[in-house]
Amino acid sequence: MKTIPIISYQHIRDRAESQSVSVAEFEKQIAYIKKKGYEFLSLDEYVTLKCNTGSLESSKKKYILVIFEGGWRDFYTNAMPILRQYNAKAALFIATEWIDEASKQAISNPNISSSEFPHDESMMALKENPRSVVCTWEELRHTQDIISFGSMTHTYQLSNYVIKPWHEDLQLSKDLIVQHLGIQTTHLLWPRGEYDATLLRTAKKMGFKAFYLKQHGLNFQDSYLDENTYYAMCNSLSYLKKFLFICANALRYKLFGVFL
Repeated sequence: MKTIPIISYQHIRDRAESQSVSVAEFEKQIAYIKKKGYEFLSLDEYVTLKCNTGSLESSKKKYILVIFEGGWRDFYTNAMPILRQYNAKAALFIATEWIDEASKQAISNPNISSSEFPHDESMMALKENPRSVVCTWEELRHTQDIISFGSMTHTYQLSNYVIKPWHEDLQLSKDLIVQHLGIQTTHLLWPRGEYDATLLRTAKKMGFKAFYLKQHGLNFQDSYLDENTYYAMCNSLSYLKKFLFICANALRYKLFGVFL
């Protein structure tokens, strides 16, 4: 049985850390995916294809969903030119508080330069200087020709400002995405992959339909959208090649999934 692989990135920059893939390596990976004939999906296209049971088995086409987490500034400066070069669609999950605070700061001080801190320090910078590390709403609007958007909640449940109950957090995230990007997203990536049945029910009542988390597993064609699993890519083209080979179908994953 064929599957729809989902791969994720956080930072695209030349820094030696697990959360970062170098610019040159990222281009190699996107070029390889393109060369192997994969069609890049938007979030809504992914859901439509996933729920269209059986269509993959009768088709020679291959599909992939590429996602980015966080809306870090290097996504806009480093990843976007490469995605455009290869006409590769991708998805961006954003914590709307980060984007909103960075946008406010950019208005009051438009000359804030980008700071490529290590990932943990970038998280800390969100409190005092968010614009130095994440995108603005204006920048994200400029990506909408090839980027689709999902929510990573408003605060990532790690607020530097005001901690909100989950239902308020999710609603504010949806409202800000509508306000600034003009779309009603139904896609939610769980912060740190943590959720329970109560949170899932709450999110569904608020209009979210497809849920994403980083864990081992395959995405088959069916109507089950509660756990769309993804794998984080690293600074290695060979790992991407191995991942795509193993996750191409259920039999390979059963035999070789332990090596991922």
